[in-house]
Amino acid sequence: MKYLYIYVYNKYIIMQVWSSVMSRESTLAYEIVKDYTKHMNPKFTNNDRKIKYECFGIKKKTCIITGEYINGKGDHLHSVRGNVSSDCSWGSDTLWNIIPVCGRLNSTYKKVKFLIDGIEPYEKDIGCHILTQEEQDYVEQNYSEPLAPNGPTKLEIYNKIQNWKKYCNNKNVVLHVENIAEIDRIIKNHVNITLTRMTEEIQLILDNYFNK
Repeated sequence: MKYLYIYVYNKYIIMQVWSSVMSRESTLAYEIVKDYTKHMNPKFTNNDRKIKYECFGIKKKTCIITGEYINGKGDHLHSVRGNVSSDCSWGSDTLWNIIPVCGRLNSTYKKVKFLIDGIEPYEKDIGCHILTQEEQDYVEQNYSEPLAPNGPTKLEIYNKIQNWKKYCNNKNVVLHVENIAEIDRIIKNHVNITLTRMTEEIQLILDNYFNK
């Protein structure tokens, strides 16, 4: 652990700058991927928005599950960097890849756990994974309850997502980028080097300033 000592009013204040700054490595890598993926697709038009709302059976910016108006950004079908270790992919940070879902549900509505006889239990994300017919039958039987009063079931959500993805595919939209393990590692390494150099340089600047 490195510390930055700042001399103020005759007392040394110890700041754990190293850990605080370096903890932003993943955040910066996330923002880099967001910026890059924003320029990968055609412009999202009002007609595209209309088609999206029709695919999900909503009006305006309402949650596809509860029907309530949402103020937030929504949920990425393909996580920006959350699937790097599992699926080796980046999701685009565009309205093509974002659907309106209220905050309290956006971490659970896509998750499906499969407990099939003779098979090791596993989980899939219906936002970014394709389900086999057997898996769709399993979801229909075991997740038959709507996720909200008068709302859709998980299988209905899955089918709506697939309809939207078909539209995106016809428009040559890139929702996610695969096989990014190597470039993601390079980006994280570069961010790490940059943060390390920046921290050391700022430490020298502050030392010189407060120890004149």
